[in-house]
Amino acid sequence: MNRRPFITPQPIRWGWLYLTAILSALSHLMLDWTNNYGLRPFYPFNARWYSGNLVFIAEPVLWALFFLALVMPWLFGLIGGEIGAKKVEFRGRGWAIFALAGMILLWGGRWAEQGHARALAENTQIAAAPVKRMALEPYPVNPFRWHAILETDAFYQTAEINTRTGEIASDPLQNVIFKPPVTAATEAAKRTLLGQVYLDWGTWAVVRDVGPVAVPGLAPPHLPPNRVWTTVEFTDLRFHYPFLGSAMDAGRRPNRSPLGGWVYIVDGRDDAGEVMNGREQR
Repeated sequence: MNRRPFITPQPIRWGWLYLTAILSALSHLMLDWTNNYGLRPFYPFNARWYSGNLVFIAEPVLWALFFLALVMPWLFGLIGGEIGAKKVEFRGRGWAIFALAGMILLWGGRWAEQGHARALAENTQIAAAPVKRMALEPYPVNPFRWHAILETDAFYQTAEINTRTGEIASDPLQNVIFKPPVTAATEAAKRTLLGQVYLDWGTWAVVRDVGPVAVPGLAPPHLPPNRVWTTVEFTDLRFHYPFLGSAMDAGRRPNRSPLGGWVYIVDGRDDAGEVMNGREQR
């Protein structure tokens, strides 16, 4: 008859347990900070968003590291059970250390490449006007490619930077987005709940009146002949990457905007419906 070996209960070290719980929570916040979506760690006392822009919002390299750390211990344990190998205490600890070390190396490498990209952008005249601010957004997987956004008084300009070759690509005819005019409809849309939340988060938000264009996810308002409606679009330049097929252009359809929002405005003042990523907001 097989009996399970007697296991001596170990005392609970409450201080160490509390410390590890705090470190676990802080590590989650750190992961959120490193991507280009960001987080608000001090909300509601401070509504400011913080982001390190080191990795894209969905980074396959990190997924691969964490997947290996999760699956490989189980796989080796399964193989060891089949051949009768002795069980190892704290199985998978080595893989966890491997994943964490890989994550830190990834962050360090991308931090260095981001600094290189910033130096290239600051030492090259990309825009034809003085630049007020600049952002460098990461590409997934490739640490040598960065999406630059530059703001001037009259327009935004984007550029693609390759830190491996030192090349900067930006066509003034295709990569310039003139700031849209402020209208009564855009001002009304900014006061809606969607508008307030979007502008609070969208550090590179562009708001423009695109006319009476129907948006997927919500039918346009049905009005009598003496009333008019228009669609106000909210987009964030941080997520208009060529690899997503979402570079801004004058003729694109509203449903091509990743993480975009839209508001139907009636008579330049009334909210007639709000949509975010194809879903009606209530």
